[in-house]
Amino acid sequence: MNKKIIAAAIAASFVAAPVMAESNATIYGKIKQSVDMVDLTGGVDEWQINDRNTRIGFKGSEDLGNGLKAIYQIEFNTRASTTGSTGPHIGGSSNVAANRNTYVGLAGDFGTVLVGRHDTPSNMNQNKNNIFNDTAADLKDGRNPASPFNWERIDGTIAYVSPSFSGLTAAVAIVPDETQYNATGGDGLADHWSGALMYNNAGLYAGLGYLSLDTPGTALDEWNLAVNYTMDAFRIGATYEEAERGINNDMETWVLHGTYTMGNNVLKAQYYDSDCDVVNCGSDSWAIGLDHNFSKRTQAQLVYVDVDADANSADTDGSVFSIQMNHSF
Repeated sequence: MNKKIIAAAIAASFVAAPVMAESNATIYGKIKQSVDMVDLTGGVDEWQINDRNTRIGFKGSEDLGNGLKAIYQIEFNTRASTTGSTGPHIGGSSNVAANRNTYVGLAGDFGTVLVGRHDTPSNMNQNKNNIFNDTAADLKDGRNPASPFNWERIDGTIAYVSPSFSGLTAAVAIVPDETQYNATGGDGLADHWSGALMYNNAGLYAGLGYLSLDTPGTALDEWNLAVNYTMDAFRIGATYEEAERGINNDMETWVLHGTYTMGNNVLKAQYYDSDCDVVNCGSDSWAIGLDHNFSKRTQAQLVYVDVDADANSADTDGSVFSIQMNHSF
């Protein structure tokens, strides 16, 4: 009986093979886990195992002829570890959802148009200088003490990205409100929007981004400027952001960073200073790190980040020492 079952399974695999061959879908992902010594105000002084944005995705395209193609992507955030003071070691984490960039669209000589969930153009620009992305010193991850920026990945987005004109690219995204962000309900196609101009050529990157979210009491208007320059093994960069959040809650942030590449190793350093209108509100932080690339797909990281937050700041005061392992597939 077992032999018959095995034979049937082999035969079924041959029948399915031509169908698989016709598909150009790519399965990809990243597994990122860190062992962290966390020492924060409020009594958190412990070792933690943290997931650093592990994800799996499916993407592909179909040639429609005349230079036009259909594109799609579905990307899931799936955490192998959710720990710390309240994390479940027993039973595992149920935090699995298609909450990353997920869209369908068209691409051609005119550029790319997509509909779905996607990073805002403002976020795309800002992230060019996030050298500690997906680590304990990530500038845009609210789980980290050193995260002065918001991560803006918005559902229900219509986005356009232009082709490159000698290194210059434009991007714009619009979002109808649909009562999702505004309780009174906007009725337009572009109740919220974001745009960016990005230039990348001859080692120089310079970009300007803007985001407007029209939500009662917590409306957000922000613009950011990101610049970096790479010369041989060195890279230096700076980011500036002004954000108006709600009423009397304006914030101004500067970030400076530098990296130095030595073979399979990359040394990193980052500093930021953030101030807001409220008295004793803001923080400054510095971080250093070392990336070691075992291969193109496997990497180890050491990160130390220290944050000094003002008395009334929403930021967390303290430090994190992190040992991280990453693998891409």
